[in-house]
Amino acid sequence: MIIFLVEFLKHSPKNRISFQGLELAVQDLFEEKNLPVEKAEEIKTILKTNPKLLVNEKCKYFGEIKPYLLPFLV
Repeated sequence: MIIFLVEFLKHSPKNRISFQGLELAVQDLFEEKNLPVEKAEEIKTILKTNPKLLVNEKCKYFGEIKPYLLPFLV
């Protein structure tokens, strides 16, 4: 299991997310929002190539995925 630090929660006791949790958060985002195909494909590519970027505030999609991360934090 790969764990990533969620940057905006550095000082919180629940500030990590597993890769599986990140995948589920992205899946929830796709199910609830009707994202344009290009945006969804770009998020999937980031998830596969650089998943740490999705939990970083510097990611342009961080604002969209942030609410979906919260249930999966450990």
